[in-house]
Amino acid sequence: MAKRKTSGGGGRFAGGLLVGAALVAGGGYLYLHHDIPGTHKKSPTEWQPPLLPSTTAPAAPAPHIAAKRQPPFGPSEDVFEAGAKAYHAQCAQCHGTPGHPATAHKGSPVAAQFWRDSGASILNGKQPGDLYTAIAIGSPKAGMPSYKGKLTETQIWDISLLLKSAGGDIPDPVKAILTKH
Repeated sequence: MAKRKTSGGGGRFAGGLLVGAALVAGGGYLYLHHDIPGTHKKSPTEWQPPLLPSTTAPAAPAPHIAAKRQPPFGPSEDVFEAGAKAYHAQCAQCHGTPGHPATAHKGSPVAAQFWRDSGASILNGKQPGDLYTAIAIGSPKAGMPSYKGKLTETQIWDISLLLKSAGGDIPDPVKAILTKH
């Protein structure tokens, strides 16, 4: 019987691995260094996601917060006083009080100063439910933490109704609570 010659398949396998590795390396180089649509030239640490078009609706807040569109009670001096106490304790250091700018910024950009004319104008188009949502879920990009769990729902509503009135006349006892040192 004649011996059958078998070729060493190991050579072809190794060659295939080398070609495959070269293709992967070349593709990676092209992806990182050439302007291919849908890619970017910046390093991963510099890359920022593209801004969404202004017609795109913002993401809806969590369902347990989205349902809080209307306050369960209306504005009153008692509500404003309770809101002023909670605001003074949790918000004043970043957002200031009437006649007193913020004292702390914790490395974040300066927060809106709600008791100045420009700060009050920021709040003009906001409904109490919008303010409630902003306080409850926070704004991590702006450096504002979530207060859900730190404040009760009633306290968040108190602050929301107080801020809705920030540009108007606030009763003197409420101003006294806000500005106490």
